[in-house]
Amino acid sequence: PDGSVAIDFGAYAASAAALRLSALGAVLRTVGGGRHPAARAAVATLDGALAAPGFSGASLAGCLVARQRRKLLVAREVGRVARPVALEPGMWTVWDGRYRLWLHRTGADHTGFEVGALGTAAYARLRRALGIRLPSRVAATLPAVYERGRLMAVPGLGWSEASAPLVEQRLAPLWPLAVE
Repeated sequence: PDGSVAIDFGAYAASAAALRLSALGAVLRTVGGGRHPAARAAVATLDGALAAPGFSGASLAGCLVARQRRKLLVAREVGRVARPVALEPGMWTVWDGRYRLWLHRTGADHTGFEVGALGTAAYARLRRALGIRLPSRVAATLPAVYERGRLMAVPGLGWSEASAPLVEQRLAPLWPLAVE
């Protein structure tokens, strides 16, 4: 639901090369929200780099790929998320090629909603206040609902201002890894 994928690195490394390349390419396409897959040669280069001692991370297809302990984390790259878009009450809105959001109807006193990335600074404030333990590189790319520039809700964290209208959020990438 947070738009990232964690892969057991031991199982990944033990897999056949063709399976690794296919799986890594599919994960990059899903998490990156892109319409086109990453070039197979670029995926193969990344796959080779993952096993190198001291691999610190790389970006490809709008994703940040990093090793964390025994996991391979693939998250949306913060600088590559979509720009904010208007969020109209009563209509599904697609954002960043990965999420669908529904803003329930609001009163006349609530207007000017948009959905955009949460960002690192806003996440740091929420993290301290709510005690959330999601990696910053993942949380910063979550959809956040703003009303005239004011943060109102982050459905993926289960947080909203008391006065915020109800927002439904679904992870719905163009290229899902599995059916819902």
